Amino acid sequence: MKNLLSLGAMSFLIVMIATPLSATHDRAANETIQDRFVGAWRLAQLETEGPDGRIHRADSTGLLVFTRDGHISVQVMERNPPPQTTKQTSAPDQYSQGGYEASFGTYKLDESTHTFTYHVEGALVRTLVGRDLPRSFQLSGNQLIVKSTRPDEHWKATWEHYSIQESLDGKTVEWMEKVSDAQYGNSQPTSGGAMATTKEPSAAQKLFGDFDPKLAELTDNVLFGDVWERPGLAKRDRSLITVAALIALNRPDQLRHHLQRARDNGVTKAEVVEVITHMAFYSGWPSAVSAVAIAKEIFQ
Repeated sequence: MKNLLSLGAMSFLIVMIATPLSATHDRAANETIQDRFVGAWRLAQLETEGPDGRIHRADSTGLLVFTRDGHISVQVMERNPPPQTTKQTSAPDQYSQGGYEASFGTYKLDESTHTFTYHVEGALVRTLVGRDLPRSFQLSGNQLIVKSTRPDEHWKATWEHYSIQESLDGKTVEWMEKVSDAQYGNSQPTSGGAMATTKEPSAAQKLFGDFDPKLAELTDNVLFGDVWERPGLAKRDRSLITVAALIALNRPDQLRHHLQRARDNGVTKAEVVEVITHMAFYSGWPSAVSAVAIAKEIFQ
């Protein structure tokens, strides 16, 4: 697995709220690139070069943090790493061990070239310590797309921004803002205890939880909490299967939700188009045409 960046532990009262896309656009209009970097990012998609030389989407999860004073950390884990091998390859660098990458250090941003240099101060793979890793980046909405600038490295990581806040002295501040020792010691816990976090109601709870709470509970805990988390299929593959089934059943409301989920799981517009076209011959033209209208809303 190629390198991304690295994330350390968050040890005091935080509330992580996924930043809405519209709010991100407003922020982008008023803030510098440096401002937009600061905060925490979750790994939305990772593309790496496989042994066959082709680019594959890795089934990975990860978290990345940039601080305002120039520090960076990242952790990335492959859910189903390939078996370890001692065979020598021509790969430029090894960034992970056993399917897990973890490192931290500092970064220097060059806004004019849309690049930054990651200086590694500590890493699970110790040969990286002390290295300067050049990276290119692109900011698009609430996403940060990172690539290596080296011609012998072929990977791309897409990160989605989190908004991180906490309560200090009775007011809400960003986690990356500097605070005094007194503020840190007197920080106010959220309701539910010192380490409690605000949990947004799930989509099922919002949609029908007040009318059928048991169905909402089963949806959250069994369907999405168990079935979708089983390791036998990657989430993007489960999304493709679900989208195909909902096209065949002509369920537009559920299809809209699962197309959004499919996009978040790394399914591309081109792949959705192929699924719809394929299903037209098996589930009927009207169902496919209806699916096209919904897919256009999600992917355009």
